[in-house]
This record gives sequence, C-alpha cells and structure tokens, in this order.
Amino acid sequence: MHHGLTKKEAGQLAYEYAQAKGKNMPKNWTENKCAGKDWMNSIMSRFGLSLRSSEATSLARATSFNRTNVSEFFNILEELLIKHKYPPNRIYNLDETGVTTVQKTPKVVAEKGSKQVGRITSAERGTLVTVVGCINAAGQSIAPFFVFPRVNWLQSFLNGTPPGSTGKCQPSGWMTAEIFRDMIRHLISQTSCSPTNRLLLIMDNHDSHVSLSVVNLYRENGIDVLTLPPHCSYKLQPLDVAVYGPFKRYYNEAANSWMISNPNRRITIYEIGIFVGIAFPRAFVMENVLSGFQKQEYTLSIGTFSKITTFSAPL
Repeated sequence: MHHGLTKKEAGQLAYEYAQAKGKNMPKNWTENKCAGKDWMNSIMSRFGLSLRSSEATSLARATSFNRTNVSEFFNILEELLIKHKYPPNRIYNLDETGVTTVQKTPKVVAEKGSKQVGRITSAERGTLVTVVGCINAAGQSIAPFFVFPRVNWLQSFLNGTPPGSTGKCQPSGWMTAEIFRDMIRHLISQTSCSPTNRLLLIMDNHDSHVSLSVVNLYRENGIDVLTLPPHCSYKLQPLDVAVYGPFKRYYNEAANSWMISNPNRRITIYEIGIFVGIAFPRAFVMENVLSGFQKQEYTLSIGTFSKITTFSAPL
C-alpha cells in the first residue's frame, strides 16, 4: 500500500526472482540486473497492467490513520497470536532512528529581556548515524545495531556502546536492504529464534525491510513479520510511542555534558557509541518498553490477546 513499483523496480524484482530460481536469462538482464523493456511491456499487456499516477505521500499520511486500517492491522495480529500463541517475550518491535554529532542545546538560565543567549554546539551540520532498536512485549530489549557513514568498518566505532552491540558501514549512514539482512542475523543471534521457537516481528514497511534474501532469512529462522499500516507508525509503533523520545533526550544530555567537559573539541562519530551507551540503558527500561506496547493498543498475556476498541487519538 502506497509503495507501488515503477516499471524499473518491477523489472529489478523480476530479475531477482529469476536469479533465485536459477532461470536462464537474456544477456541484457544479467548486465543491467533488470528485466528487459520488451518483457515488461508483454507482462503488463498480458495481465492488464498500466502505469498510473500515484497520490502524494503527504495526503496518504493524513488519511492512513483511520479505523479501517488500524482495525485491519489488529485483526491480522489477533489471527497470528491465536495461531502461534506467542508469549510476550517472542513478540518484537524493530525500528531505526537517527543520532547526529550535533546536539540540541538545552534551555539555560539568563537575564530577563536577553535577546541573544548562546550555547556551544559541535558544528553547524551534523553527521548522521543510524541506530536500530528492538524490544519485546515482556519489556526486554536486544543490543542496538549501528549503521555508520563510512566505507570501512572499525571496531573502535563501538567504543562505549552497550554490550553485544554490532553494526555495519554505509557511506550515507542510512539503512539498506543488504545491511538490514545483517541486522536480522543480529536479531537471530540475540533471540535464538528457529522454526520450532518462532517469534513475531512487528515493524514498518520500509522498502529496505523486504528483499528476497531477507524473506528467506525470515522463513529459515521462524520469524513471522507483521508490518504496520503505512504512515501510522507514529501512533502504533511501541518504540516511537514510548522509547525513542526518552532515548533522544538522554542522548542529547550526554552530548551536552561531553561538550562542557571537552571544550574546543568537536563531537565525531567515535563519540556516538559513548552517548548511546549512556542513553540506551536509561531509555530502554522495562517501564518504557511495556508502556509502548500498552499505548499501541495491545493487551498482552501469555498466549492470549484482546483488542481494545477505544483509541488514544481522535479518528
């Protein structure tokens, strides 16, 4: 929903699928890693497909959080819980957030009527590092996963991070499908999931979360995936609702404290791990995690699930 494929993306998907199935492909498919134009036009004609203008995302965001979409999500969730009877410690929520090398300045004491009150920041523009958090409905969390904006990985990136943390490098610092596969491997190692010890993973439907290799990992390791309705994660995602707010606040406090203790020095990505190491154990506590799942309209107990019919936000 709201993530329709362009002709090029559909051609790339066809190439991935043909490659996974070991099919013989024309030379131009292999060179371009995409199905040819003639094949794509033939498929569209055969199945009655056409190119359509898509609605702007801003409109979708304004209309997606409604009773129909939210009810459909909880209906699917209820079916999964009845079928597999996941205990709370096997129901996980995963999401990314970004932290930067430029902290937000806090309010400071100043004389009344002061027009300009300054506070030192590390720089004018910060460097983004992606942090992936993962929590479960029993109030627990796994060690964070990092995406650093570099080409080559250095173990020193993890200095000061919570025990068990790991990560990868990507020049932009953003999550990609390839790196997300490593994140899922991290989740598997931390949770010991398997086809006989299944878990339910709830997350948003970002395109980096769905690729053929990641779907195969899900299937091989007993991970059932339920995606949130588009543009509803700010209301329905436990991490967004109750955990990442305190995390960003504690991270900012740690960064400001470091700037005071280290005058004339700039924050670099090598200090990111230290600030996350301070903020993570304070924000990812059981009280916040459980509060996130409760606000997300869950009522959880071992093997049971009941749907709350009232909503915390006007529809």
